[in-house]
Amino acid sequence: MVAGLLLIQLVGCDADQRPTSSAGGGSGDVSTNGDGNGGEGLCSHADNMIVDEGAGQHGVECVSDIDCRYGRCVSSPLISGGVFSFCTKQCNCGVNSECSADVGDNGQPATCLRFGLTYYPDEPDTAYCAQVCTSLDDCLALSDKYTHCENAPVGVKKVCVAH
Repeated sequence: MVAGLLLIQLVGCDADQRPTSSAGGGSGDVSTNGDGNGGEGLCSHADNMIVDEGAGQHGVECVSDIDCRYGRCVSSPLISGGVFSFCTKQCNCGVNSECSADVGDNGQPATCLRFGLTYYPDEPDTAYCAQVCTSLDDCLALSDKYTHCENAPVGVKKVCVAH
């Protein structure tokens, strides 16, 4: 039974692979009523709407939400060491939750990092986008505070991190 629940949890949280619902209209949308919640209780923010096309993309250092394309500036113990904040969006539910649709200035798509609250209670969300990188130079273009381009503890692709 535990293996079955684990399988359900792993399959159920992959927003980048979810089919589009007929109601919400966005790629990865699981909402049936437009609230972005999808009945899962995981969405802590409104659907990911672009609030400023010219503002910071995923991973760009920020001071407040207005600095970010999707209006979301967070600090993460695992990604930024809690030292600085960066732009992102929630990626586990709601309209426009697919990270891979957002391509950074380095030509790489973003990826969704998913955190279990049991193991990572200090993370700002249960899932958010991080910029994929191929070298530290990709990261330093986003913030001079990044120190590594490596696999995050919860990811399978290299992303910009500071520690």
